[in-house]
Amino acid sequence: MGCFARSGGSKRKGQRQKQPQQLAKKSDDQKPSP
Repeated sequence: MGCFARSGGSKRKGQRQKQPQQLAKKSDDQKPSP
């Protein structure tokens, strides 16, 4: 869940769950979290 913290926190997770989700997918591809 490091992507969410970088996106802006878990407070806006519900509001911007769709936008950060796409970015998180790309980040996961580059370096998947353990």
